Amino acid sequence: MDFEIKYHDNSILSDSAGIALLEGLTIYDSLYIAVAKSSNVIFYTEDKKILTCRKNILL
Repeated sequence: MDFEIKYHDNSILSDSAGIALLEGLTIYDSLYIAVAKSSNVIFYTEDKKILTCRKNILL
């Protein structure tokens, strides 16, 4: 697998906080979404709470 190390930055943290507040997710869950969005990759999950908000967030 081709992994890339991502270091946090304010845009990812800010995006994560916005997602968490908008969707009622934890910061922990929203960080996965924010990193996937910033990396322009597909985010796979079976988490039902995240799946219910996928229409509002471009995953």
